[in-house]
Amino acid sequence: MKTCRIVGAGDFCTTSLNRNEDSFFIAADKGFKNLTDCGILPDLLVGDFDSLGFVPEFPNILKYPVEKDKTDMQLAVEYALEKDFDLILMYGALGGRLDHSLSNLLLLNYISKQGKKGFIISEDFVVSAITDGELIFSDKAQGVISVFALGEKAEHVTLRGLKYTLDDALLTADSPLGVSNEFLGQKASVSVKNGTLTVLWFGSLDNCLSL
Repeated sequence: MKTCRIVGAGDFCTTSLNRNEDSFFIAADKGFKNLTDCGILPDLLVGDFDSLGFVPEFPNILKYPVEKDKTDMQLAVEYALEKDFDLILMYGALGGRLDHSLSNLLLLNYISKQGKKGFIISEDFVVSAITDGELIFSDKAQGVISVFALGEKAEHVTLRGLKYTLDDALLTADSPLGVSNEFLGQKASVSVKNGTLTVLWFGSLDNCLSL
């Protein structure tokens, strides 16, 4: 699968992050420091560099003005979509400023609606979004999983193999019905037939079989 890894300026860990031939790395602004601190040079550098504080001398760079309508992470995601990457993994996308964290969660919705797979990788948990689709988890998944409808209703939501199941349910942005579910050590799935779901689980991306 054609994979793009985008590193931002938020809380960052190097878990599951390594340089391999199958990945294209984009550093968004101060994500350049996060990435180079762990010994990885990006393939592309994107941003206005207000967070980093300087414009690096780098051969592949897309520089934007500070006053613009899109965040650096959004510009990086749009580049990845334009280049038709199937899988977009975001690191350093949460923590720090709450408004930027929320905007990055909404970017997962955007990626999903373009028919691609997107994940935010944090130290302790993973977040994704599915539109008219399904996420399947292995029997090795443990701990808490939560599902939300952010910004719009999600219809015909079904949860299987979890402590609390749902069958053809409606989730809305004003009700946290899907919070704090649990894996049971068996194969599990989350699906929605009409709408977009944000799915957060504690653990690693390795436990998700929908890649």
